[in-house]
Amino acid sequence: MTLETAFQLVFAGGIVLAAATLAGAAVGRARRLAIILVAVLVGLLAVGAWVAFALEPGTELAVAGGGLTACLLAVLGALALRSGLAKAA
Repeated sequence: MTLETAFQLVFAGGIVLAAATLAGAAVGRARRLAIILVAVLVGLLAVGAWVAFALEPGTELAVAGGGLTACLLAVLGALALRSGLAKAA
């Protein structure tokens, strides 16, 4: 398995994590700590992808790094969504 393929799979996992976190926050089932832990995990994965890109530049690694960064933003959005829904209730 190449480095690019590995980070493409990690990116796919990041999408699943971000979607599940957003869904959990939307229905009120995601705890704040769980969202923060997912954000830390996705953030570390994004940093890893960007470090890999810096060491071996390529389009595939750049897409994975950018995608994981977008996943991190989505997870942070879930944190804001949870907070907003809690204040509205």
